[in-house]
Amino acid sequence: MQTQIDHADGSVTPVWIIYADESQCREWNTSEGLGNYADDDCYSPGFYWAVCFPGCIPDSDFYGPHKTEELAEKDAEEFLTAHDCY
Repeated sequence: MQTQIDHADGSVTPVWIIYADESQCREWNTSEGLGNYADDDCYSPGFYWAVCFPGCIPDSDFYGPHKTEELAEKDAEEFLTAHDCY
């Protein structure tokens, strides 16, 4: 799902939120250079978020996993606000 994070200054950041099941995680874990994890870490099933351009595919690493879509969106908002990523 594509959504957006609204910021206090009126700007927005488009964000993708997806659910990755075990099959998707296995694919990510065997792909080189995917994600924000060290080589010995791996993805687990759950909801992930990534920054994107409006109407486009994700343009950043995926961050997660989160237990719910709402928690993924909250994490994206907190991360983007704390790092002035907008």
